[in-house]
Amino acid sequence: MALKPVAAQVVVTRPSLNDISPLQRLFRQALKEDFQYFPPSYIDRICRQNNFWHLLAARFKSDRIMEVAKVDGRLIGYALGSLTPQHNAELYWLYVDPTQRTRDIGAALLGAVMRDMQARGSTKLTLVTYDLKDYYLRHGFSHRGQQRIHSLDLDVMEYNVNAHGNI
Repeated sequence: MALKPVAAQVVVTRPSLNDISPLQRLFRQALKEDFQYFPPSYIDRICRQNNFWHLLAARFKSDRIMEVAKVDGRLIGYALGSLTPQHNAELYWLYVDPTQRTRDIGAALLGAVMRDMQARGSTKLTLVTYDLKDYYLRHGFSHRGQQRIHSLDLDVMEYNVNAHGNI
């Protein structure tokens, strides 16, 4: 009887200093390959705003939420967001390398973000999405309407910890 290969374990954690450069590479890859619906000028601006030095500085800011997913030490996904002055959380980016999808890595990153925000006293997480409304609905988010950004109608999603209990 042949043995089945063991699936590599996914580790979700706050990024280390050594993760910043791979994070930036994956971020740029994601923008160019999976977010083509944004205008090129916006993608260029987002790349500049999330260069190595900005990501490194964000790693040390107390209002930033940063989680990365790794398999065998290789960075394969990330979640980036922040806390508002009102202590609500906003998720800006949730991304998993296309070759690693369907393994619940996005859900693991989302769960880590929710635990992090809750540990910091936040009870509400909001985000906007172009085409993943159903994904977030399956994860307990509510649809709060649409917002027009860069000529795109994006869905505003909200997760309220008080409505779901502790993560």
